[in-house]
Amino acid sequence: MEAAENITVEQLVGVLRRRWLIPLILALVGAAVAFAVSLQTPQSYRASASVLVGGAENVPLIGSVSSPQSLSAATAADLIHTRTIAALVQHALPTTRSTSDLLSRIAVSADSQSGIVTITGSGASGAEAAAIANGFASEFVKTRAEAPYIRLTKAVAAVTAQLETVPRTGAEHAALASQLRQLRALAALPTSDAQVVDPAVPARSPSSPRLFTDTLSGLGVALLLGLLAAFVLEALDPRVKTSDELHRLVPMPQLAGVPLAVFRPAFPLRNRPGREPRVITVAKQYGESFERLRTSLLVFNGERELKTVLVTSPAHEKEGKTTVAANLAVALGKIGLRVCVVDADLRRPRLARYFGFEHAERGLVDVLAGAPLETVISRFPLPGAPVLNGNGSDPAHALEIAVLPAGKLTAFPAELLASKQMQDTIDELESMYDIVVLDCAPLLAASDAMPLVARAGGTVLVIRLFQTPRKAALRAVRVIERAHGSLMGVVTTGVPPRELREEGFGPWPAESVSSVAARVS
Repeated sequence: MEAAENITVEQLVGVLRRRWLIPLILALVGAAVAFAVSLQTPQSYRASASVLVGGAENVPLIGSVSSPQSLSAATAADLIHTRTIAALVQHALPTTRSTSDLLSRIAVSADSQSGIVTITGSGASGAEAAAIANGFASEFVKTRAEAPYIRLTKAVAAVTAQLETVPRTGAEHAALASQLRQLRALAALPTSDAQVVDPAVPARSPSSPRLFTDTLSGLGVALLLGLLAAFVLEALDPRVKTSDELHRLVPMPQLAGVPLAVFRPAFPLRNRPGREPRVITVAKQYGESFERLRTSLLVFNGERELKTVLVTSPAHEKEGKTTVAANLAVALGKIGLRVCVVDADLRRPRLARYFGFEHAERGLVDVLAGAPLETVISRFPLPGAPVLNGNGSDPAHALEIAVLPAGKLTAFPAELLASKQMQDTIDELESMYDIVVLDCAPLLAASDAMPLVARAGGTVLVIRLFQTPRKAALRAVRVIERAHGSLMGVVTTGVPPRELREEGFGPWPAESVSSVAARVS
């Protein structure tokens, strides 16, 4: 098995070109949802206060009282975001919010290098947000300021108790008395390892929601999800989507590409009074595609006698096999070849309507039942100048092709097409015409075409982009091989105009059509 090829930029662009509607719709929906949510979201304000921590001097204490330790910014951030501080703030502020609600409305961050702790509060107004941030900052500073005072008070009590056990006369009493005076002086001026350096100021505009930013964010997120959905759908899509993909799947010559516009309502199948048959309308606007198909068949098979060409598709008639068969016959007839196109799809015959013979009651079924061939064949004149026969000295004849409709529906299509009468009919047609084009039923839909695949000189497989599954295309190729048929190439239908311009079809050696036609005839 060959290694998978790397995805190219062109392939990614192709996916976006085919699936652009999915990201667009999701992006618009995401932006609309984000805009609606922003309108319904209550306004919220934010304000920040800064606290500087660390730098307190150690106070020499006596007894069991330990000296205060230096406070780090990270530890201070953890201490601020506690229920103890929140309870103090709740009592200090005129608010009805609970301690849990107050804690949910602050965000604390610490800068270890500078020792600054930033307290950001949020509220329904700018004043409330600033009050919450300042409340947590001030209560934390007060708490830190009370810690050394409590230690000093304990030390004063300890020294006082010790003085009562020491004689009033002596050096020890004098030293303790001096220490007691120092402690009382320090207790009167307690030190703190935290201070508010930048109090919070009420914000004038809300921090959320922001309609433009939220809408843009919703659009961006939805666009990414849309792109992801587009690529997922592309990966899960089992259909053939590009000519390059088809060539990698079926490494056979791509004989031609039929534009997508051929299958649009502008070219109706049913003919109205006064309107040209569909095959002529298509030939006038998109005849170049079928001329390329004609040239490809004649050039590729110039060294062998090509009398019968079978046109079929893998799955169903929507792939365009009848369109290709009818217009291939017209393209061959334009260069003076005697052509007969046969509707061998006895289950869903459509060929006659392409030429305006939808009211024909007799056809191939009647021939197989014993009717003379000449009495069933219809003549379809082609627009264009008359063609000279032979070397140009013979009289000119009008351009026309023979059309053999399917006839009435039958209950035994597979048996009729596999009969000896069908083989004899093809032999007779080959003796009367230069090329016979057979429009057959899809290979995988019925077994009708199987006997004709081996009998025909070559098979043209019609595959429509965004219609034919990849597995169906592979199975159709295997069916032709197992039936001992000759697959001459693939015709891609439903090709977008951009791909037709970029890829092109028929890049084979230039050879005059007249010389090829002369060799075939």
